[in-house]
Amino acid sequence: MQAMLPINHDLYSIIDDKNNVVNIFYGLTRIQTIDLNDKTSLYINAVNLVECSMKQTEVAQAFGFDKSWLFRLMQVYRDSGYSGLINLKRGYPQKVTQELKDFVNQRFDYYYPTNGLKNFRDKIIDDVFDQYGIRISYETLRINLKQHKEDVKDKAIRLEAEEAPANGAGSIVGSEEIGIRDDVNEESSNNHNRYSGLLLLNSFIRELPLLTFFEKLSKKIERIKEIVILIIYMLFLSKLKIENYKELNHKELTEIIDVSKYKYPDEIRRDLREGLAFEDLVEINKLMFQYYIIEETSRQYWIFMDGHVIRYYGKEKIPKGYHQQSNCAVKGRVQYYMHSAEGKPLYFEINDFYNDFREIINKLIEELKRTIGEKYKTYLYVFDRGGYSYKEFKYLDEEKGVNFASWNKNDRTNYKRLDLDYTKVEIERKGNRVDKPKMITIEIALVDEEYKVANPENKDEYITVRRIVIKNGKKHSAVVTNDKSRSIEEIAEAMVFRWREEKGFEVEVKYRGLNDINSYKVEYFSEEVIKKLGYEENGIKYVDSEEYREYEKERKNVKRKISRLHQELGKIIRRMIRLEKVRNSKSVQNILEKINELDERKNEIEEKIKTSTQKIRKLSFLMEKNIKRLDYTQKFFMDIVRVACAHIDSNIMKVLSQYYKNGRDIYKMIDIIFATGGYVEKQSNGSLVVKLNKLNTKKENEVLDAFVGYVNNQNPALFSDESKRVFFQLK
Repeated sequence: MQAMLPINHDLYSIIDDKNNVVNIFYGLTRIQTIDLNDKTSLYINAVNLVECSMKQTEVAQAFGFDKSWLFRLMQVYRDSGYSGLINLKRGYPQKVTQELKDFVNQRFDYYYPTNGLKNFRDKIIDDVFDQYGIRISYETLRINLKQHKEDVKDKAIRLEAEEAPANGAGSIVGSEEIGIRDDVNEESSNNHNRYSGLLLLNSFIRELPLLTFFEKLSKKIERIKEIVILIIYMLFLSKLKIENYKELNHKELTEIIDVSKYKYPDEIRRDLREGLAFEDLVEINKLMFQYYIIEETSRQYWIFMDGHVIRYYGKEKIPKGYHQQSNCAVKGRVQYYMHSAEGKPLYFEINDFYNDFREIINKLIEELKRTIGEKYKTYLYVFDRGGYSYKEFKYLDEEKGVNFASWNKNDRTNYKRLDLDYTKVEIERKGNRVDKPKMITIEIALVDEEYKVANPENKDEYITVRRIVIKNGKKHSAVVTNDKSRSIEEIAEAMVFRWREEKGFEVEVKYRGLNDINSYKVEYFSEEVIKKLGYEENGIKYVDSEEYREYEKERKNVKRKISRLHQELGKIIRRMIRLEKVRNSKSVQNILEKINELDERKNEIEEKIKTSTQKIRKLSFLMEKNIKRLDYTQKFFMDIVRVACAHIDSNIMKVLSQYYKNGRDIYKMIDIIFATGGYVEKQSNGSLVVKLNKLNTKKENEVLDAFVGYVNNQNPALFSDESKRVFFQLK
């Protein structure tokens, strides 16, 4: 006997009671036959259908599950993979097996020589999760590695005993200090250094003028230069903060930089305070921007502007700003960027929510004008709805004479009902395949050639722009632009390319910590601080006074009550049949009296608003409330270096893109290459021969060999002395 569970015309199931199986159909095609007694197969197949974009409600009905149970299965799958579903009855994670122990030991042998005791744990845990879908704890890892560490130690002691006669009494191979110093002879200068792979970065760092600019403007040239190199090396080791310096082997790291050793992160911070002023950092940021904008050749006439809120979770009372993801005001600060079409950051500004996005747009355009002159008018400036306003559009169009494009704001047009002439366009979007860019097909149409953006204070004043609609599936998004020379296809492509900036920022946040706070040092707002930061360069900023805010809050509450009373009155009237009953209704009379009272109160409040002080200086308000700000001098320095690292990443990706099709694989390979250890041999002329350790797989070693060949052709050298060359080999 068969029982059918109809779901819809696409997905349904038929239960075969005789054979105790369930047949899952999609349309007229049977896609699965599952034994009803095999719960694990039911769970796995249900999860697979949800992963194939089937609705959870439909899948739950087809398999006879409760929707909440399927939701739990999805949570288990996303947390622990298929192993979690297989071991659902026993709970997860799975008991550690001998296979897993062997895998952990193997990864320890791979990571420990290059990462040291403090950094290998997270990498092993991630590898175990990728391989087995199990998230093991630090304690589980410690217990399972305890015996293996002892075995490794015993093996090292035996090897030492075997080699001792050949090397002389008390001599241990590899125990000498790294021979980069001038006072170490060639025979004793061949030593292992877990950070020697970082020397591969030297030629890429030299391509940028970053060190040159720091040399020009810093007070302690050599020390600041050393810190910049040190920070770049740390960022490529995924050590994203100065505090992470204490997790590294200071002796080995500073010896490959060829500098004296730092002991604590506080020493680095002290040298930064003494060596660089905030004004110097601002100037370096501008100089680097000039270099980036000149070197940027890919779609160089598009500039993307956006802001990113950096949240603060501390206890200090600091300014709040709107956070789009949280849809509320949060403590922190906002960082504004100019990006290229390829997603590379070109210039940034940090702000304590003192200026809004429209003011920052004008400031960024002024900076571009200062850098490249009148050529700034040839660019198309792309930003989101935060820059949408009549005043801003009028300023950019009439006073600055530049072209802009933005998403339309508060657009309630039902584009589905409009008879528009859509054109299909295929546009490249940032994907993971380097050799095969992700292409999307969208439909675009010109809605208005002269769309009016009105002045909210005077509806008779307006500015005319073009309105273009982009249709992606069922979603319609409108774009407004004053650019009438570019085609609507190019405008639409620029708006889609804005996604590259978002994804590029996500990558730099993940790998280089671009949104880290870096310092929790606070200071009070003052005239000197505002002048130094340039927050009021274009005029004094004002905010609503507390008195005005209270009146406005009360007025809104009164209007809300009046509105509710009108709604209630309407309901009563609709229930009445005759007009006479309405006039004589006691409930209606009571509501009308309340409305009159509230109207009188509203008029009183509006009179008080007219006579009150509506605006006060923003600085006065912050000082009166004792609101502090985060000192971002250290962050400014770190972000200048991080932006430079983003361009280094881009240059390295161009070299490695011929070996990998997936962009994520390239970033992973970058981390592996620069975390590679090796043996450093110092030559009589001070040059170095670095013999890098081989990697884990044949493919990785082929890529490393090709990358080493490329770097050798660039003639890499030490930063302390360009005559001291560095030559790389594979061990």
